[in-house]
Amino acid sequence: MLLPALVFIIGSCIAVLLVRDYQSKQTDGFRAAKHYPGGRIVPVLGNLLELLFKNPVQTFTYARENAARYGASYRQWIDGKVILNITRIKEAEKILASTQHTRKSILYKFLHPLMGDGLLCSKGAKWQQRRRILTPAFHFNILPKFLTIFQEESDKLVRQLDRFADGVQDIVLQSVVTSFALHTICETAMGVKLDAYNEADEYKAKVYEVGEMLVHRTMSPWLYNDRVYRLLGYDGPLAESLKPIHHFTRSIIRQRRQSFQAQSQPKPDPNSEDNMYFGNKQRYAMLDTLLAAEAKEQIDEEGIREEVDTFMFEGHDTTAAAIMFTIVLLANEQDVQERCYKELE
Repeated sequence: MLLPALVFIIGSCIAVLLVRDYQSKQTDGFRAAKHYPGGRIVPVLGNLLELLFKNPVQTFTYARENAARYGASYRQWIDGKVILNITRIKEAEKILASTQHTRKSILYKFLHPLMGDGLLCSKGAKWQQRRRILTPAFHFNILPKFLTIFQEESDKLVRQLDRFADGVQDIVLQSVVTSFALHTICETAMGVKLDAYNEADEYKAKVYEVGEMLVHRTMSPWLYNDRVYRLLGYDGPLAESLKPIHHFTRSIIRQRRQSFQAQSQPKPDPNSEDNMYFGNKQRYAMLDTLLAAEAKEQIDEEGIREEVDTFMFEGHDTTAAAIMFTIVLLANEQDVQERCYKELE
């Protein structure tokens, strides 16, 4: 009795997967995917087998090898969705320069628990509205006011690296550079010093922890499906790690809002390109732009939280990665390192 029931269940699952696979291949996405080179698309599994059980280093090598093999942008078909890996400038330009095609790839949905529907993950009218709000915060007249912060944090980074400059000790760049980038983006984007808060150490630890979880999911295509991710118990630890991050962000927003409302000067116009200060000493941070927009009912508290978490994470993570690559390249290219040193002298 058990065997027939088991056969029926397995048969039903296979039938559902085959129907789902057939339906996904009737979409515009699949028809577009066939115009690009790529590996053989296996029924139901697509190109999943190519990535299965690869670690991050092997996955990186796999992507580089595919770019060389196909000599052009190439596609993957996973979980009924097409993933286009763009390697040609002309194709990248069409997407990056467009204000209409703002829908992100499947990988961006993994960031939603952390960032919500902020500027990085949103699309359409919401993306355009948030971009209009935030653009003045990055005007070239404002950014030079943060050069002092960049210099202070850079000096701290150099002093940390100097302790390992004896040519004997090994150094793990990731933790050092990530901390540097996180402190810098916190003070420039949120207008507060990270070390001034008791929760700072926990916040930094949890941001790093969540980053590791997101990388693991990105490198594990079998976890792309939300149901599978939940069934395997990955969503619980992620939710627990996110709690102190969101609590920390909200506490800073509340404190900054009180300071914003206490200003005796007229409230700044978030759409003004010339607006750099509330007063003579206070820098105009990105968070201030959002609070000014909140005062005009252009964004609510949760929207501010989304944007702050978005810029805190993407701002420090991408910058840290670029700095680490730069340091490694300078270490490998001694002649270039010497030229840089002489230029600084």
